[in-house]
Amino acid sequence: MSSVAYAYAYAFFTYTVIYALVQNVDTYEHLSDDLGISMFLHGVIMVLAGLGFGWATIRARVLPAWTGVALMVGVVAVAATQGAPEGVQLVAAGIRALAFAGMGLAVLRSTPGTMHRS
Repeated sequence: MSSVAYAYAYAFFTYTVIYALVQNVDTYEHLSDDLGISMFLHGVIMVLAGLGFGWATIRARVLPAWTGVALMVGVVAVAATQGAPEGVQLVAAGIRALAFAGMGLAVLRSTPGTMHRS
């Protein structure tokens, strides 16, 4: 369920990029003003879903546990660094991206029948 909620929140934030481009919104602050509480609520959904997704990844023992930990750290870091310098935000997003890259690599390296609970 957490993965579905995370995907939903991710789709919403993809929409915010499209909205900003179409409406010619020039800053994140203006985007937040335009979209109001929906930005905050979807951020909460993304953090909670990311924490749940990361925890489920660890518990399932199908993908490397470090990817679940990195996802959990990454979603919290992304939320915590809102308003920080861009370099800091990039590092936070990089942690989250590393988690998904690790999950994808684990899937690609698996052979049929090896992606099961251990």
